[in-house]
Amino acid sequence: MFELLSKLAEIFSSYGQQYFTGRRGAKDAKVAQCLLDVILTLQELVARGERILLLAEEPDEEFADQLQRQIDGLEALRTKLEGTRALLTTIDVEFYLDLVVFIDVKSGLLKRWVQQARRSAYSTTTLFFLPPEDLDAALESGRSHANAQGMELDRSDYLLVLAERLAQVRATEIRDIRRVSGTELGPEIGAARTRLDGARKLCRALLESMEQTLGAEALARLRRDLAH
Repeated sequence: MFELLSKLAEIFSSYGQQYFTGRRGAKDAKVAQCLLDVILTLQELVARGERILLLAEEPDEEFADQLQRQIDGLEALRTKLEGTRALLTTIDVEFYLDLVVFIDVKSGLLKRWVQQARRSAYSTTTLFFLPPEDLDAALESGRSHANAQGMELDRSDYLLVLAERLAQVRATEIRDIRRVSGTELGPEIGAARTRLDGARKLCRALLESMEQTLGAEALARLRRDLAH
């Protein structure tokens, strides 16, 4: 799950920075508000992810509550991203195509993680999902089936890659982290924290670019509009 958030932050940072630092003249307010909405959502998900990692060392009722809130948050993010397709393509048509494999309603990576989390809340597969190299392989395969309407109906290659990578992860998973000490998860937790820290910095840097381009007052106005 943490690697998914990191990748999404990288994608939004890349296209967002190009949009706000490029020589394009005036910026469309709706596009800016869309990007701000997603970045603020990602920041919230990253902050909750950090809390989940802390709680994973000694899972309790709060762990289960925070995980459920993360499930709801990622579902809401997926729906939000699907609804902003038209605006994202005005920034760069490749922007939406890079997101398709995350947000597809049937077999997208966010949907697959949600399904995994609901099936097995305390497993390491839910907590860490796919390692970076496996996620990259799934993204590369899924991207080849992406188009302006979503993912192609025939996406068997992608489904096979995803199934194989998840099977490898599950073969060595800890099915219930409540049965092991937090120190056993130390390396994975440390790596996940590093990825979340990187995602948080990317989100902050994009917000700073937005403020420099739009001005502090305009950005504050967009924040207020989102709050209503």
